[in-house]
Amino acid sequence: MNHRIISKKGLNIPIAGDAIAKIDGISIDNGLVAVVPIDFYWLTLKPKIKQGEKVKAGDVLLYDKKDERIKVTSPVSGVVESINRGEKRRILSVVVKKENDEYKQFNTINEHASAEQIKEVLLESGLWTGIRQRPFDIIAEPDTMPEAIYVHTSDTSPLAQDYNFTLQNDFEYFVKGVEVLSKLATKTYLTINANRKYDLLDKINIEGVEKVFVKGPHPAGNISTIAQKITPINKDNKIWYVKPWTTVFIGRLALTGRLDMTKIVGLVGPEVKRPMYYRIGAGFMMKDLVKDKINDEYETRIISGSVLTGRNAGIDGFDGIYNDMVSVIKEGKYEEFMGWVMPGLKKYSPSRMFFSWLLHSKKRKYSFDTNFHGEERPFVIPEISEKYVAVDILPSFLLKSIIAEDFNMIEKLGIYEVVPEDFALMEYACVSKINIQEIVTKGIELILKDN
Repeated sequence: MNHRIISKKGLNIPIAGDAIAKIDGISIDNGLVAVVPIDFYWLTLKPKIKQGEKVKAGDVLLYDKKDERIKVTSPVSGVVESINRGEKRRILSVVVKKENDEYKQFNTINEHASAEQIKEVLLESGLWTGIRQRPFDIIAEPDTMPEAIYVHTSDTSPLAQDYNFTLQNDFEYFVKGVEVLSKLATKTYLTINANRKYDLLDKINIEGVEKVFVKGPHPAGNISTIAQKITPINKDNKIWYVKPWTTVFIGRLALTGRLDMTKIVGLVGPEVKRPMYYRIGAGFMMKDLVKDKINDEYETRIISGSVLTGRNAGIDGFDGIYNDMVSVIKEGKYEEFMGWVMPGLKKYSPSRMFFSWLLHSKKRKYSFDTNFHGEERPFVIPEISEKYVAVDILPSFLLKSIIAEDFNMIEKLGIYEVVPEDFALMEYACVSKINIQEIVTKGIELILKDN
């Protein structure tokens, strides 16, 4: 059975720097890779290793204090270079210097493996941390039975990867990963971005796996938008979802017994000289990827992930293990004298505030930067902002109830159905320059702490 979802709410931001259909290999010059605990939301991670200790790919680096079965493992083999800590000794990163290609051997997963056997292998290998649970977008709870699992290839965010192209050489592993995941829940859905060509993904025909074709502007492809129409999320109804390259990692593990986290990453954005795809191991240092590939005339922001929701990694920072995009845009450290009264012939505005919409083609791409074009103002949510939240809730009332810390209203107004990324476009278009995603995160944390 196939499902088709058409969403009209949202916006495709016309940002320059989409990747061309080319994949190149790249090596890690300095041998440094890292895992960054901030990418594993709501885990309390403790170190299993010490600085200077040798590890193989798949050896445990960190474990969750609340559930020691959940582990974060090394993506490469080598020596633990450093364990970096911040305030209150919170771990910021664990850096490993790659020296060779040794792999810890795990059990393979055959077609007769039970759900419990699969969970055991995924937990031991560390790939369990790639399975996310909704509500709240936390790492999946191993003892929970989800209503459904979504394999999420329908990303519609700006400059998102074209999985129909990038998964070609790893298609066997991807299909095997979907087969493995389908045994962990009664229903499995493969979400596909129907705005693009999808003939490769359409070839997947696995018993019990249903396809969901999603069409419309971003955030049509978000899990929240899809799940609300197929398996609505609430306090007692949980779902899991897995990203495409995590699915590939699971497929490789199932067939080879090795944790091989090689993936395709898109280097994209208006400040990239030639946006394209690169094959590289997970956890790489940003300078290894962007070296000689981005404009160096001025300061840039290097983002691990999407321009709307990614983490500002910086040139010396590290990639998020499960991200598949590095976005580069100009730092907007400038002021415009009376910019609010200028015609804005070279600017883009979703509200058509500037005259550029009269002069430029709809196909034109813009070189966006990080400038706010104003300061934070009283929190006003006009109708134009609300139309960028595709989930059927009352976003402005939910945000105000979070600010007021009204627990009952936060729950009634839909906190279980959304995550910060569902408000990313609303934040982009917000005339008050408010960090709306931070407010939603606060709301989620209020509910999590109360449970």
